[in-house]
Amino acid sequence: MSYQQYYAGFILDSVNKFLRTSDKYAAWKLLLESLSLFEVQFNFEPAQFIEESDSVIHIANNLLSRGIPTRPSVYLENRFAELLGLTIKKETKGSIAFDFRTQPDDDFRNLLLRSFCLIDPRISRPLAIQEILGSEFEQSVLTGLLPSIAGGLFISQLIEPQRPLKSLIKEDLRGFQSQSVDFSIEIPLYFDPQKFPGVDPRHRNLAIEVDGPHHADFNQRILDIIRDRAADCDTVRITQNDSISLAADKKALITSFLDRHYIRY
Repeated sequence: MSYQQYYAGFILDSVNKFLRTSDKYAAWKLLLESLSLFEVQFNFEPAQFIEESDSVIHIANNLLSRGIPTRPSVYLENRFAELLGLTIKKETKGSIAFDFRTQPDDDFRNLLLRSFCLIDPRISRPLAIQEILGSEFEQSVLTGLLPSIAGGLFISQLIEPQRPLKSLIKEDLRGFQSQSVDFSIEIPLYFDPQKFPGVDPRHRNLAIEVDGPHHADFNQRILDIIRDRAADCDTVRITQNDSISLAADKKALITSFLDRHYIRY
């Protein structure tokens, strides 16, 4: 299997101009890049396939990889202008632009900026996630311990439960193929060394394992060590003793991961 990342996204002309006036534009630009990124898993070599394909595939590939994000078509701009009534088209010789009809007030500005953050504050209990968890202890970690570290229940919307381990390990390990990770968080952006000096690209993933009493067994601990080393990410193991007071090093690993541009902004 091979993985390829693509950027695809559109941003309205008026919104893009508005963001450029912000003193935090550099941070918002990073966020927009993250929101425009998606990853495709192939069972063939994508570069060779595109090279050998016809012009339709080439055009589709160019459309997928052009936006970080890019300007939409005039048709889309017109539809938003008609439906919302917030923007107006301005035509000059050789160009078409869309601006807000009136200067956005503070309330509108705040709502617009909040719309880029994919956390829904109305969700207090992630019922869909809780239904697939393996134990009450896992539920208490998801709804109690992790929110206390992150500063709110929003963390449950960033977590993927029961992720297949084979999607995180670099090699096939006999006996682990069918296993899963209790919780994982993945930042959908490979770190640019120039933007994040000293940050290891593998740190875009974090695995959180909730260990029951059987993990104290010596043989199981050896298996856990092998499994953690095989995973292409940092792993935090939480025991029932940690539910009272999480060890400082484990807490630091979680908080440092969350203190990244994609999550912070």
